[in-house]
Amino acid sequence: MSGDSIRLRRAIGFVALATLAAALLLSLRASQQTADSLDYALSLKTGRGIYHPHHLLFVPLVRVVREGMGFLGVPPDPVVAGQLHNVFWAVVAVLSMFLLAEHLLSSTAGGLIAAFFLLLARGFWLYSTQMEAYVPATGSLALLMVLLLRRGRGPTPPLIGVTVSVLATLCILYHQSNVFICVPLAYWLVGESNVRDGRRLWVLGLSGVLVLFAYLLAFFHADVEGSIPQLSTAGSDSTFGRFVRFCLAYAFLPNPGWGTARNFSVLGVGRLIHSQIRDIVTFPWSLRLLVIGGFAMALAGLILWHTVRSWRSAELAAERRFLLIWLLTFYAFFLWWFPGEKEFFIVTLFPLILLTALTLKDFLKYEEDEGRGRRRRAVFTLCGAALLLLGLVNASETILPYHRDRGPAYAAASTLAARLPAGCLVIGDFSVLQNLRYYYGRERVMETAMPLFYFYRGLALPDRYRLDAEECIAADLSFVRPDYSLGGLDGYRDPAAWSSFAAWLLGVSPDFSTEVSSCRKFEGLGDIEGSPYLRLSSVRESVHGIESVFTRLDREIGKSPDDGEPFQAWLKMAPRPQ
Repeated sequence: MSGDSIRLRRAIGFVALATLAAALLLSLRASQQTADSLDYALSLKTGRGIYHPHHLLFVPLVRVVREGMGFLGVPPDPVVAGQLHNVFWAVVAVLSMFLLAEHLLSSTAGGLIAAFFLLLARGFWLYSTQMEAYVPATGSLALLMVLLLRRGRGPTPPLIGVTVSVLATLCILYHQSNVFICVPLAYWLVGESNVRDGRRLWVLGLSGVLVLFAYLLAFFHADVEGSIPQLSTAGSDSTFGRFVRFCLAYAFLPNPGWGTARNFSVLGVGRLIHSQIRDIVTFPWSLRLLVIGGFAMALAGLILWHTVRSWRSAELAAERRFLLIWLLTFYAFFLWWFPGEKEFFIVTLFPLILLTALTLKDFLKYEEDEGRGRRRRAVFTLCGAALLLLGLVNASETILPYHRDRGPAYAAASTLAARLPAGCLVIGDFSVLQNLRYYYGRERVMETAMPLFYFYRGLALPDRYRLDAEECIAADLSFVRPDYSLGGLDGYRDPAAWSSFAAWLLGVSPDFSTEVSSCRKFEGLGDIEGSPYLRLSSVRESVHGIESVFTRLDREIGKSPDDGEPFQAWLKMAPRPQ
């Protein structure tokens, strides 16, 4: 077969893979969007909070897609624009996986199998049509890897160096955590001990300058203070201090579970492993110990295998080191920052799949020529069966349910919007609140976790969480009850803080040891999608002590699937604040 024919067949296969990936993702795109997806879609719709510091370019680039839809006469729906944008990057990631795996394995079939494993992985498939930044962050990294790893480690011409810098900048601006790709990049650019060339690090320096310039532009020309209230940069006098707070906004939130050495524990590692598995496949929670334990051992074996192989300078040793550094650097950061955030681990699917593919390549080489063909056919057969099973399980358990309807958070938001006046403040689950904001234009919302964190951390409550002037409040009691755990904190571990939180909501003195004679007038709204809701007003009503208030709250809890009497149980067991 001539070279032209081979190239033509390869081009047709490449286009077919891209078409198949796009068709699969668009035909089963998610109707149920995450809370963050709707938050970004609302920013796109209103023009407020476009430049989110955690993923600075994501919403602005989706905005470009939306403008293009309007120009072409297509209804410029923000969610659809985000889905089209993400599907583009998903296809880029799938094609990049094919090119890299084909290059590393010297096998077109191996490249296709690796590409389909990425495409059908639960997290990647689901978030390809969620309006979130994780798949674009993965796709931009994948494009960067194709440029680097397929070229090898030869001299870096200025044009290639600038291209790498621009792509690295794009990766970081799509998601801040991608800055850690600079660690494996530095290894790749500097080279091995015998041919080290630190001068090529200018590529990373240029990328750093471009990222800093982008953040400065956003800081000085965007609506920083009003974009995301809980990430407000107010409170720091100097411009430099406000800029730092803008760039690292999440680090200033009062969540004790984010960015702590306590996550470096058996429990933290277990959460990390669980998060990674959930981005690969759905599995029954009853099998968690078996699945998490088995995956942890397999992952440890994978890392050990490639560490030994790269140390012995086996075939593709440099590429193995690069992928290991990539995987372990991101794992270390995610473990420290938030190991339970499953979306983070979409990006680590890429090096994980490539390292697994290299392991299979090594396995096939440990056989005589006569037996190698049989083993190769067996491996391909098993991979095909695994792909089929992966696709069926993830489609039936995750993709189709998300595709069919907008989910329980939307249903709860619909009920609340119908039953509450427009000016009523709703305090509850972030997903329900974002559905209220996006689909029903209800901006008077407050996530329960935010003020609750301030109480548990003993911090002064910001003015935006004051309830004194509120005439109508609707609260989800699932997040108010004292046994609700928020980052390991609850009313039993810190009764004084929780009593202050309950007093803030009910309008009573936090010192429950004194006689409570009145509180905000409240009534139950009943069970709404599995959660008991309470409506409170500014009108005061007489009560006979906090016991009577908690008895009524337990009565409302009993109207939902939640059982027990959590408020009265706390009152009996927890020490009263003095």
